[in-house]
Amino acid sequence: MDIFLSWSGYRSKILAQALRDWLPLTLSGVTPWLSSYDIDKGGRWSSEVAKQLEKSSVGIICLTPENLDAAWILFEAGALSKAHSDSYVCTYLYEVKPNDLTAPLNIFQATTATREDTRQLLSTINNRLVTVTPHTSDAFNRIFEKWWPDLEANLNKLKLLTDYPVDVEVGRASLLRSLNRLCSYDILHENNYFRKLITDVLLHYKLRLDDIAHHPAVFRLPHVLYPQCLISLLRAFKATVKAVALVDREEYFWRGKQGDEILTYTPEESTRVFVFRSVEHMRDNLSLLRKHSSKYNVGVLSYDNFSRQFPDYTYDFSVIGDISTRLLARYEDTEAPKLIRFSTDAKEISEHEDVLGNMINAAIPVDSSADDEKLLKWTFAKTNLSGLTWTEKRQVEMSAYIPIHDYDLHEEAHAYYVDMMQLMISIIEKNRNSDRKIRILELGSGTGIFTKRLAEIKNAELVAVEIDWACYKALEHKMESLVNNNSTTVTCLNKDSRIYNPDGEFDFICSSFADHHIKPYDKKQYFENIKNNLVNGGMFITGDEFLPIYDYQDVESRRAALKAYHGHIIEIAKQANELELVKLEEAALKSGLEERGDFKLSCQEYETMLNNAGFKYIDSIKIGPLDREDLGGVFVYQMRLQK
Repeated sequence: MDIFLSWSGYRSKILAQALRDWLPLTLSGVTPWLSSYDIDKGGRWSSEVAKQLEKSSVGIICLTPENLDAAWILFEAGALSKAHSDSYVCTYLYEVKPNDLTAPLNIFQATTATREDTRQLLSTINNRLVTVTPHTSDAFNRIFEKWWPDLEANLNKLKLLTDYPVDVEVGRASLLRSLNRLCSYDILHENNYFRKLITDVLLHYKLRLDDIAHHPAVFRLPHVLYPQCLISLLRAFKATVKAVALVDREEYFWRGKQGDEILTYTPEESTRVFVFRSVEHMRDNLSLLRKHSSKYNVGVLSYDNFSRQFPDYTYDFSVIGDISTRLLARYEDTEAPKLIRFSTDAKEISEHEDVLGNMINAAIPVDSSADDEKLLKWTFAKTNLSGLTWTEKRQVEMSAYIPIHDYDLHEEAHAYYVDMMQLMISIIEKNRNSDRKIRILELGSGTGIFTKRLAEIKNAELVAVEIDWACYKALEHKMESLVNNNSTTVTCLNKDSRIYNPDGEFDFICSSFADHHIKPYDKKQYFENIKNNLVNGGMFITGDEFLPIYDYQDVESRRAALKAYHGHIIEIAKQANELELVKLEEAALKSGLEERGDFKLSCQEYETMLNNAGFKYIDSIKIGPLDREDLGGVFVYQMRLQK
């Protein structure tokens, strides 16, 4: 039985996709058809849809509040009902009630997206099966109960997309209806002032739309509309934002209702740098800074420092979204009316994102516990006193570009990884004092893959530090469930490895596949912190991935080195049929190419940094590949501290 799934609009499409994947699990012999999936590349869209409409004997029309009057929905509904006299067509309602429907949709049997209504719909389809034997009633109910949670989980995800903007088709239909009603109003003909006002507004937006026709990547609006546009995007997509805000220059809304709405919908991993004219100006906005810094990452700059360091970018701008879909919004310095310019141009976005990264590094992070006067003093000093680049509060690092659950399940299949960890453990056991409890500090613990092995060392006190919130929660859960009978204690902390300074000193400090997540210009601070926390004669042991030799002043040379190393690891994973690991490595390569969270070095660069930090270099052992020198590889470094 062919089942035609009709949709229009984003949420309706997601709903139809969920049904397409789920229906064959519950019913035998059904073939759901969805245009966004089942039309071959190069196929003629209209003819393929028409053919399937004629062929299908069951139609399910996926309705959400946004598409109740979508022209395409109405067309497909009519075509389905006329295709066969015995065809069965129903509406599947998400956040819609049957009495919300008008003709012609209200003539069909309505099914709400609930357990019992969905069960009844599938039971009806099951009983109409002809080419295969329908499930018995008992078998059908058992199968339905088994697979309903899968569909329910996807229905719950749709709740996150509340207020998703209507798509172009629905928006166009709505606009045409509004214009038709507007033209029929007598007031437009009776009042010249009112007519002039409406006409000017329409002509203004016509010019803005003409912009898109000539420059498809750019759209301009009056700058006063920006806060509402941002709120709409935040609500619809839960979009992360990196931005600089020159308070009370163009953006006067921060202390008002719109500023509060932006705060409400801004995700925790977002970052915004606020710029102030003077100490008094910033002091007047301290409560604003406190509110926003309690929700997401906030930094401050004085306008003098800002304009001196970034003279070509002294305007408000935002990069909205993640690496998959990004939008630049920037104020244009034009004569009235001032405009906000939205751009999807990849080069322009990358340029502004790079500048934003430097602005964030230059800014003073606002910590909720920081003293107000000290924060004011640091902000208006002539130089940046913080000395560190920022770290985001929650998903700051690996979890921003790699699925942590998949990483935890599959990373141990990474070539050379297990051998590397075993060697690191053996180095600790060989160099420990067996007569007393030893202290071990692990930096960048991730999800706890190496931590689990460290916890097996007898008679030790282990402190595991991880800054990424998602990784930390996985680490914490893993250690809580660990059965430990060897007198070793484990403490997990959500801290920054570059600056975390615990009580006492440690015999060993370890890092497993973590050092390459520290930015090169933070390595000095990171190594100093390690030295401060090692006992005299203590050991720093790191196992990590290193690139082949490349010209560090040549971007393309580094990119080639990244591709060579990761290509080798990916090829091994493919040969072992570790397809999930292939995906993880491809994501790691992408983050390295974009310099987003992954900052691998060559061994030569790393050793230079160690020597400059004052470590006594002991040894490095290459784990693999042992037969190639042109790929880099996985190494274990051992350094001993002599104070």
